[in-house]
Amino acid sequence: MRYLVLSVLAIFATSCSPSTDAPAMGASTMVAAGGPETADAAQSKLASLSATIIGDDLHQAVQVRVEGFRVEGDWAFIKVLPLTTSGQFIDFATTPYADDAADDMIDGHGTSYLLFQRKPKTGWSKVEYALGPTDVAWENWPEQFGFPASLLEINQTSPKP
Repeated sequence: MRYLVLSVLAIFATSCSPSTDAPAMGASTMVAAGGPETADAAQSKLASLSATIIGDDLHQAVQVRVEGFRVEGDWAFIKVLPLTTSGQFIDFATTPYADDAADDMIDGHGTSYLLFQRKPKTGWSKVEYALGPTDVAWENWPEQFGFPASLLEINQTSPKP
């Protein structure tokens, strides 16, 4: 009888466990510019926009891995790691940031931070962007742009290709 009760409890606990299909906040997600939609449409859209913005800035096609993401109302903050289309770290010597990279002014393999605002008629648009900052470039953004500072509280992971 005890075996039967334990077996039923084990089956019940397994069937009631939360699904692991959707990525958790801050989980790594690879998205290329124009990439497919995911379960979280806002994260997917903003990751795709981030890839386009960073790719245009670096003068090369990139994909991004989402390292952190948060939306509050009409504001979104996203931390992404830009990678080549083959999934490797960017060689900044081949970008307009070659001098900055040579002077160690690109941090975290180019980990980038982007602030977006959603407008009713135009949707999401970039407000500010920092590529591989060596300090906390977004620290004054809440005061400068008027969004809640809690937006900047995102889960963070270490950059790995």
